Amino acid sequence: MAAAAASAPAGARSLTAITEWLSDAPAWACWSLGFPIDPPTGTVSVPHPHTLRRLLAQLDGQEPFISP
Repeated sequence: MAAAAASAPAGARSLTAITEWLSDAPAWACWSLGFPIDPPTGTVSVPHPHTLRRLLAQLDGQEPFISP
């Protein structure tokens, strides 16, 4: 949920935009949102777009949509 909320000020208004923002966000931003860092590589593990869609759909009870 934090990732979806953080992507809105960046202009993300759809699920596709949210997942694209998350995959393009710098590691420090993802880390500050609570995603784990792999110590050997320093990369941040973010959820797959399908996982994010399922989460938002369960919270909303229907297909996720962020109004403009």
